[in-house]
Amino acid sequence: MLSKSDRNEHLIKEYFRKISCNFLQVNDLSKEIKLDYLQKVYNCHMQSYPFHNFELRVASQSHPLFRQSLTLFNLGEFIDGYNGGFCFQSSEILYRALSKSGFEVYRSIAKVLNGLSPDSLEAKKIPATHLILIVTIENEKYLVDPTMGMNGSCSPFLIPENEHVYQQNNQHYKIEKVKEEYHFYRKIKENWSISFCSSFLPANQTTISTQLTKLGCYPLTLGIRDLISLVGIATPTGGKSLLWNPKTRLFIFKTICYLEGDKEQSFNDLGVAYELICNQFKIDHISKKEFKQFCEKNKWPQLKSSFFVDFPIDKNEIEKMKENFSNCENKYI
Repeated sequence: MLSKSDRNEHLIKEYFRKISCNFLQVNDLSKEIKLDYLQKVYNCHMQSYPFHNFELRVASQSHPLFRQSLTLFNLGEFIDGYNGGFCFQSSEILYRALSKSGFEVYRSIAKVLNGLSPDSLEAKKIPATHLILIVTIENEKYLVDPTMGMNGSCSPFLIPENEHVYQQNNQHYKIEKVKEEYHFYRKIKENWSISFCSSFLPANQTTISTQLTKLGCYPLTLGIRDLISLVGIATPTGGKSLLWNPKTRLFIFKTICYLEGDKEQSFNDLGVAYELICNQFKIDHISKKEFKQFCEKNKWPQLKSSFFVDFPIDKNEIEKMKENFSNCENKYI
């Protein structure tokens, strides 16, 4: 029977085999070789490990008071065929792989904004529920975010002192420093849209666990957990994604191709969507029944705003609580 350290060593080697990337120790290698190898591991990871929010959908559709804790990552499950995961899981496995290869790397917490102004009241209410990596090579820091793969494979971003615009393939990005915080933008239809903000400072295990708990249990609505179902992965020629839109109740399958342009198709056939996640994204550990549940609106009530409960709970207090739920039925209270 393997010891814990031997098993971890074995799993890391199996991870590199699964993503079709040779394992290399970079400690004493040149800056150029380190950058080339970082790019290779990054690409192989993004093209092998799809992003999906299925575990978040399970949490969302569980009663808010009885949700199981989200898992940071189980490397053994990935090796055994549990393919893909959300940002914490994808970043965690890449963090372990890069650390094992000898890179100077740490994890950092970010807040997803999706176009919201960082100073807006709505943005300030949102917890920081995104995990990214920062790799240092000869005193230069690079941003590595493996969940960006659905927009196409990208290179690590050299973090600027103030502001810098990047063009990678046919995509445009920007990092801007505002006081002690960095804002990451993506250009969409000629307009800059902020994706997330972060201090880019190291996060310890306690902080990561706390933010992971918030991702699972935050009482107000989080789009990536409570509204949509999303799968995405990078490809050698771009990327592809499958989105379930709760407003239209349609699936949107999008392919990004650097040479031929983007293509998009909408449909409402669950069977077609399930075949796509199995064949296009190699996610076959999810049953069709489970996938159907991920593409349904939540049955549990969602809070409109945070509130205090005045004890003892009487009839008036219960009515106040009901009014604060967006889709409340008597059976849920």
